[in-house]
Amino acid sequence: MWPDVFVDYGHNLYIPWQLSLGKMLDFDIVWKYGPLSVYFHSLMFRWFGVSITTLIGVNLALTAATAWFLFLLFRDTCNVWSARLSTLVFLGVFCFSQYLTGVGTYNYICPYSYEMTHSVILSVFHIWCWKISFQTQNHRYFGLAGVSLGGVFLLKSEPFLASGVCAILFGLVLWAGTERKPALSRLATYAVGFLAPVLFSVGFFAGFLPLSQAIHVTAGSWPYIFRSNLSEILLYRYISGFDAPVANFWHMVKVSLALLGGIGIIAGLAIALHQANRNRPWIKYAYGTAVFVALWAMPDWWNWPQIGRVLPVTTIFFTTFWGVDCLRGWSDRERRCRSIIMVGWGVFSFLMLGKIILHARIDFYGFVHAMPAMLLLTSGFMTILPQVLSQRWGPGGGDLFRAGLVGAVLAGVVFYWQWSDRLYALKTFTIGEGGDTLLTFDPRLDFAPYGFALALEYAQSLPPNTTLLVLPEGLSLNYLARRPNPTPYTSLLKLDFDIYGGEPQVLQRIQAHPPDYITLMHRDTTEWGTGFFGADPHYGKLIMDWVWQNYEQVHLIGAQPMTSNQYGIAFLRLRSRGVNPPPESVRH
Repeated sequence: MWPDVFVDYGHNLYIPWQLSLGKMLDFDIVWKYGPLSVYFHSLMFRWFGVSITTLIGVNLALTAATAWFLFLLFRDTCNVWSARLSTLVFLGVFCFSQYLTGVGTYNYICPYSYEMTHSVILSVFHIWCWKISFQTQNHRYFGLAGVSLGGVFLLKSEPFLASGVCAILFGLVLWAGTERKPALSRLATYAVGFLAPVLFSVGFFAGFLPLSQAIHVTAGSWPYIFRSNLSEILLYRYISGFDAPVANFWHMVKVSLALLGGIGIIAGLAIALHQANRNRPWIKYAYGTAVFVALWAMPDWWNWPQIGRVLPVTTIFFTTFWGVDCLRGWSDRERRCRSIIMVGWGVFSFLMLGKIILHARIDFYGFVHAMPAMLLLTSGFMTILPQVLSQRWGPGGGDLFRAGLVGAVLAGVVFYWQWSDRLYALKTFTIGEGGDTLLTFDPRLDFAPYGFALALEYAQSLPPNTTLLVLPEGLSLNYLARRPNPTPYTSLLKLDFDIYGGEPQVLQRIQAHPPDYITLMHRDTTEWGTGFFGADPHYGKLIMDWVWQNYEQVHLIGAQPMTSNQYGIAFLRLRSRGVNPPPESVRH
């Protein structure tokens, strides 16, 4: 149900499967992220069997653990209502989401990149460990915090940068609020904890790779960060909002003002009800229910799909509030601890928003990049604003306002849950079997799932030891058919060529280990600013010229791939000699 059979998810299955068979990163498989997730999943495959079900079970457990740590974090720093609702938002809005038709990899169970979700999970644990460390001054938790940050380093760069800045902030507060010798000892414990998984990784890979390569594998995506200019790629300009910065900025301002107006209405009604019904405790339950019903029945009042636009504004506001509170209550160690943890969460949230800063959203990449900021918004509203009203109008006014906010949050969670449910209901077509069974969209809505199923059937009919390369990407087919890719490359999108050193170098490695079959799977790559693979002279043309010289097309499903907007898959078989002209439809 959760994974996407066409885009992104295949490498999450294929690489751990190959590692569980004894292959190695960098030596057999070129990988652009850190090694932790793929080796962790390969270990799970060895223990529990190679199947998608294994990964689903493991990541359900990790998601449940994350929800528990989020509850503890917000309960101890804010209040129990903040903890309950923040955890509910995490589970109901982000963990199992399906907000885009045709793409199902933006959730925590089967994401486009486990490196991203695992790094967010470890970042949550990292901040929780710092909270316990501040409270107890126990060296064990300083060490665990360091280990968790080291784990994030072995995954993906964006969450590591966000968590690293948090660590610097927390370290400075520890240094300023503690005597020098104990502070130095605790920071040293943290540093040792951080280095432990990093050095273990280097040592592990140094057992079968040269030291320079062992460091390269451990570094993950860091060596590739400066090899490409993401700002020039259409997809990333759209994601960040810099494709139309002025329009997106004003949209953010308008939605923020609308949210402020909505909160003002809830607050005003709460004050009015409190003044008219001071001795009726049941009124808060009725008020919360009324707000929920109103926003659920008429969702356009709140414009839920655009709620993510406010997150940069609310993140700055709440982070600043808790920063001021930390300074004001510096002498109160418990208050300082609570406030600085929320400041750290705010800093982490804002830096995670960096990729979507002018187009913040709940769907698409927002399931990881917007999640921390949305939990900050939820906990901030449930903690700060009711306190303000209680100080001005008494506890009853604050309780009524909190009840109204609870109703609003529940209405939002239900809206997003129903949004996902409507799309999940369209997933009725089965691909794969047994533990690898996938549900995808009905072929009557889109030919692609049926075409992929036919391709899988054909690939499974090939001899067991047949090697298969899918261009430009499609490792799901390799995994489900259990047909290995003899090349070290997991995908050949435009950005991948920049990472791998250019198309000529990629072609040389393909020529060194030519696959028995090549599958051309249709892929629209306009989001990367290129034409079709092999048709664009700057993208895949060199490789496809070599392919047509050495392979013959033996099976076609649907339209000829990457020649029009129609979906199709073609199988090409290695020729022993001679030149094979391409089909008429792909001659340029």
